[in-house]
Amino acid sequence: AKLDALGQVNKLGLRSYSSVDFYGDITLGTVTYSIDATGAVLVDGDGDPIVLSYGIDEITVVGAGASGWGSADQIATIQARSLVIANPDGVSDVLPTSGNGRLRVVADSLVLGAGAVAFRGFKAVDLHARGELLLADTGTADLVADSVTIRSPRVRTGVGADYRLTNSAGSIGLSDSTQPLAMADGRGPRGRLTIEAVRLDVDTTVEAASGKIDLV
Repeated sequence: AKLDALGQVNKLGLRSYSSVDFYGDITLGTVTYSIDATGAVLVDGDGDPIVLSYGIDEITVVGAGASGWGSADQIATIQARSLVIANPDGVSDVLPTSGNGRLRVVADSLVLGAGAVAFRGFKAVDLHARGELLLADTGTADLVADSVTIRSPRVRTGVGADYRLTNSAGSIGLSDSTQPLAMADGRGPRGRLTIEAVRLDVDTTVEAASGKIDLV
């Protein structure tokens, strides 16, 4: 299913008193891709289509996180210029699911905000932030999957943030984006970032100005 009508809005807010659930193939938000003279979509070094623009400027997701209910060949996609995920009200955690699909996020700016969020029911999680991944506040993101791939030219903390990013079930790989986008220097001093996984690979810039980074 594709929610085409949502491409008509500029900003979209989703609030849940538990988790946001994804069933089957679903795409939230639209993207215009770069094409060549023949009309074929151009791809980057990772084989992903090269983004020109987004149909939705900003998506904000507030709740306990995301639950996937798709099968192994199904993908839940969220794409917007800016995506914010937070749980400032501390609503209940995400329940285990029988999902086995993939979660794919494409954004220029991906922000993980205050509170604890969890992602369940995805075999793979792919977060592509072409500008930066900002851990903006005090919170945690528990990404339970066989593999979590984070592609961004910069991962950084906000001012005074204390954020923990974990995957107790598999790997977390951080690498540079093959579609890097220049962002303003927004270094947040006195931040703390902890990244923990069964296997951890880091090949991009990770910043916590005047703060602390723990890679476990």
